[in-house]
Amino acid sequence: MFEASKDSIAHFQMWWMLYWHAVLAAIVLCLAVSIMVRCRFRKWPVILMLFPAAVAVLWLRYCAVNPWISYQYRLTVTLDVDGKTISNSEVYEVLKARNPIRNRLTLGGVSNEQVVVFGEAIYFDVGGKPLLVTMAGSGGTNVPNAISVLARMVLRFGTTKLTELPPFKMATAEKIGADVPIDQLPIMITFADPTRPDTWRRVKLANPSQEFSQNFSIKSAHLQLTTERPGWPELPDHLPCFARSDPCFQRPFQSQYQSSRTVARLTKEP
Repeated sequence: MFEASKDSIAHFQMWWMLYWHAVLAAIVLCLAVSIMVRCRFRKWPVILMLFPAAVAVLWLRYCAVNPWISYQYRLTVTLDVDGKTISNSEVYEVLKARNPIRNRLTLGGVSNEQVVVFGEAIYFDVGGKPLLVTMAGSGGTNVPNAISVLARMVLRFGTTKLTELPPFKMATAEKIGADVPIDQLPIMITFADPTRPDTWRRVKLANPSQEFSQNFSIKSAHLQLTTERPGWPELPDHLPCFARSDPCFQRPFQSQYQSSRTVARLTKEP
């Protein structure tokens, strides 16, 4: 019951991060209409309220014309640690929306599309030392792939086909999956000191056991489309340092939310 409540809170947080501005526009519109109705016999209050009401209507229309479309998938990674098989997985939700206003305001400096990913890193305990399969990649469609592009690169769907699967395909989405080539997995990291996230080191796929006392290898990885959604983040339970609320506390990646800047943050080692 409590776990379900935490997942509901997480889902609301995701929804709020995407639609807070639309909620604000709706509140402004309601307040403007309310003032105009109350002051309908007075000219200037009505005229003054027309502008915020018009802006709110235009913004709500913009949101309706450029909706968020999404797909979810579960990534499962299996390790072989001293002959013992260990598997962990995480569900990711990839959302995409057109954002022509941002593109025009920056004179084409940013993409016409906005992509957001919800989820968190996949955590492993390898001999008491953390190993994280992060959400970040090398950028674009280069390997290793970021979570935001991994599904379409592995399943070989077109850029938009994954987010435009017809309803009958969505109903059977859990049957669509494929093995993930190891070199396409997102960047993996560990920490010299698990209490200090700034001590992270990138794990090299050519010799993954170099950073660990145990001999281990990445046995396999599998990607499966699903109708599940990411739940309450569990990474802070394994690494309490990631639970800090200080806004100045730098993470090499975020556990609950990923943007293009988050992907770029992991392209250089500390």
